[in-house]
Amino acid sequence: MDESKEISILNRDDWDNISNQIITYYWSNYEILKDKISTENILYEILKKLNVNNFVAEVQEKEFNNTIYFVNKEYKGGKIEIGDKSKGESYKSISEWAYKNGYNILLELQSNFYEINESKGTNKISPKFNKDLSYTTTNGWSNLKGDLLLQIPTYLKFKDLEKEISIDKVYKKNIEELISNHDSVPHKALQEVCLNILSLFTLSEAAFPFGKQIFGSTMNKSYNFKKKITYNGDIDDYYKNLINQETDSLKFKYSTTNNSQVNDRGGITGFQDDFEYLQFIPRMISYIWDHPQIGNKDHIFILNDQKELLAKLGYQIPSGLEIKVKPTTQILEINRKEKYIEINIDLNQYFSTLQIDIPAPPESYVQPIALSDLLAMRINEPFTTL
Repeated sequence: MDESKEISILNRDDWDNISNQIITYYWSNYEILKDKISTENILYEILKKLNVNNFVAEVQEKEFNNTIYFVNKEYKGGKIEIGDKSKGESYKSISEWAYKNGYNILLELQSNFYEINESKGTNKISPKFNKDLSYTTTNGWSNLKGDLLLQIPTYLKFKDLEKEISIDKVYKKNIEELISNHDSVPHKALQEVCLNILSLFTLSEAAFPFGKQIFGSTMNKSYNFKKKITYNGDIDDYYKNLINQETDSLKFKYSTTNNSQVNDRGGITGFQDDFEYLQFIPRMISYIWDHPQIGNKDHIFILNDQKELLAKLGYQIPSGLEIKVKPTTQILEINRKEKYIEINIDLNQYFSTLQIDIPAPPESYVQPIALSDLLAMRINEPFTTL
């Protein structure tokens, strides 16, 4: 990587390269950076030093965390002021900043930078390299973990109406009773809307940033995913009837903890895991639509705990990875004069948050093999890693 040249992180190759460089830079400059972990956003500092030009971060005054946001095109500004507009700040969220300035957020990245002997004398478990496994057939790293937050569409709301509806109501098994006294045409239109939401969300890569471009192809990310669905009949009357329908209450809840496993990942296994995850995402969303007791509004749930969902869909979350899911409302524009509903899958609403561990450097004489083993763990690819 030519560090004198600015780079944008837009595809799979870029993502792998910069992830490796973050680790290398942290280890090489550990003595300088270690004292800044709790007082500065060193992830922001490292990416600046590496000449990455398509990311932003929030201004942090009291609580510091190593969080940045990759966006779809070059950004020359500094950090973004986020806060209460009544106090003079410009934006309430990074999403609002991105939307108003023509950017799409591709990924929120959070990094846990560890210090040497950080867990000594505490209950905290830090990533560890076993030097006795150097140059053996076993990867020497253990205790690496990752967290992923997905935001998925589970609710609908017409922009000019106050109340929202859960998507399961559009597909309730007793829906025929609801529409018996109403025109079935708006019902079919709203089902078409939901199918297109599922399709466009899957294509948007929001749940798998940089991941779908398996072979490193560059994709134009300057657009949002939009579609217009025409309808006939009184869709407002139909929508209000959906609001009054009850959603099933919570019927079950599971709790479990994943244990870490350590293996090199990539190659054929990595590709297989990637494709299995890509196929799992729309099935998971469909399952949640059919089981609304899982995706309650304003409640982030842990996907690892949903044993029934995972078993029925035949998906196994990689060990060491915790996936959290945040149910989100899809806002719909409606043009009543021309009778169409517009869908816009906006990445600024659905971007994922990935949290990864950046371990402290081990003893200098084992750093080359330790770095090699760590790169083989592919900590930036949680679906095929850990």
